[in-house]
Amino acid sequence: MQFKSLLVLASLAVSSFAQTSVAQVENDIENAIAPELSTLVADIDTFPTSGENLVQALTIHTDATNLIIAFAATTNDAATDIVARKAALAALPLEGVLPVIQQDLAGLKSNIDALMAAFIACVPADIVPAAQELQSEFDGVTASAIAAFT
Repeated sequence: MQFKSLLVLASLAVSSFAQTSVAQVENDIENAIAPELSTLVADIDTFPTSGENLVQALTIHTDATNLIIAFAATTNDAATDIVARKAALAALPLEGVLPVIQQDLAGLKSNIDALMAAFIACVPADIVPAAQELQSEFDGVTASAIAAFT
């Protein structure tokens, strides 16, 4: 009987934590990332298929940069927030929670590093330093988060 109670309690704790995290992620996507992505897509869609329009091209460039900045900020916030919840996660009556989170953070870092490398490879030379600064900031935040779960 105690095992069932413990299992129910653990399920509620994980569910409660997951709901908060999911709600926060959905909010970040809806309010930070989605508007930037929508703006970028709309500006790409209105770019002429022939002829040159420097103003529109620069707008697309700015939109892409804003999207990456919003994405990086949201990701950095999420990594910082998960570290702030480490004690609550460690208190869960489940073995191996912290190593799984560390593994997830390492996978996130790897995927974001690949995204940033692709972004840096295609931006104009004058944007590369700012993009590399975003990459460096992200690497610092995720390295700290990964270390916190070691």
